[in-house]
Amino acid sequence: PKVNLSNGIVERAEVLMRWEHSSLGWVSPEEFISLSELDGQIEKIGTWLFKKSIADLVTLRKQYGDKVSLAINVSPRQLQTSQIVEEFTYLLQETGLSPECIELEITEGCVIDDLEQTGKILWELKDLGLRIAIDDFGSGYASFAYLSKLPVDVLKLDKVLIDDLETNNDMTDMLKSIIDLCGRMRIEVVAEGVENERQVNMLKELGCHYIQGYVYSRPITRENFEKILINQPFIYPKDAHQ
Repeated sequence: PKVNLSNGIVERAEVLMRWEHSSLGWVSPEEFISLSELDGQIEKIGTWLFKKSIADLVTLRKQYGDKVSLAINVSPRQLQTSQIVEEFTYLLQETGLSPECIELEITEGCVIDDLEQTGKILWELKDLGLRIAIDDFGSGYASFAYLSKLPVDVLKLDKVLIDDLETNNDMTDMLKSIIDLCGRMRIEVVAEGVENERQVNMLKELGCHYIQGYVYSRPITRENFEKILINQPFIYPKDAHQ
């Protein structure tokens, strides 16, 4: 879930993949996603994920209102051709879904590796009306010089930037500068990996828009996400400070 810091309302979520193997049990996403990237299966997995996510989103919006939206992670391999553009063109036409309720998350490393090709595909996706998010910002070497060349709607601050927020004044000042600059560029800011109420309050003071993290919720099933949509506004779990 993504929590709106201004009102505590949850209307957005990020789609995460989990795999329970018949004999291996739960396999870490770091393992099976990396392997599927190497052997090319990630494209088929990604196609399935898009279809499943959009089908779920259509249902959620019918039940809980048209403000509900989902963010879906996109593999670097999927940005090497226009197939992803064709897939979303078809899915949007097939479902009649408003494109602005779909957010595609791209890692900052993917942007740097091939700015020209990635930028081309991202602009085509943006032209469809989809929202574009840069994920894991701060974990690598992306800069606002890159962001200014791309159709970025959302910047997701990596957990590494949040971990020292309470003890490092320089980090606080840097985050303030990032959030202020994003405001001038009309880019929403989401903080990932938020783990306690003090971090929440500091990020709110800095002007951050949305938060994800264990302070609110661990990754949950669609059914449990629906419970959150029903019980608004979202409040801290009793064990949030433990």
